[in-house]
Amino acid sequence: MDKLAVEGGKPVREKPFPPRILFDEKEKEAVLELIEKMMTGPEVIDLYGTGPEVEAYKQEFATFFGARFATPTTSGTAAIHSALGSLRLEPGTEVITSPITDPGTVAPILMQNCIPVFADVDYDTLNITAASIEKMITEKTRVLIP
Repeated sequence: MDKLAVEGGKPVREKPFPPRILFDEKEKEAVLELIEKMMTGPEVIDLYGTGPEVEAYKQEFATFFGARFATPTTSGTAAIHSALGSLRLEPGTEVITSPITDPGTVAPILMQNCIPVFADVDYDTLNITAASIEKMITEKTRVLIP
């Protein structure tokens, strides 16, 4: 058996992965422009995160995804919490999700007084499968968060 690269064996990759760059100059300039507006002019974003800049962003985001509306949130956790809250689920409602996930997927389920139900994942893809989801569905199931 070959040695692992960390033990002196041949590395799988000759070059390291490229850095993960989340923003480019366009985003940087937009953020700096917004900060400048906030420091020198009338409120463009108020204490509640609303204002003309936010409204413009929401509309652009909705248009990009072909939706009529968009609601910005501070995180994926907040987005899931908002989505579940909008459904007005009864306490004890079961929400099927993956056991291999961020706590931010499960926490909103609990915050809505619902019960997370974990469907098994496929060994190769680590995604929940239709068959495993089907096994977990009960009369209390109302939501699936894959």
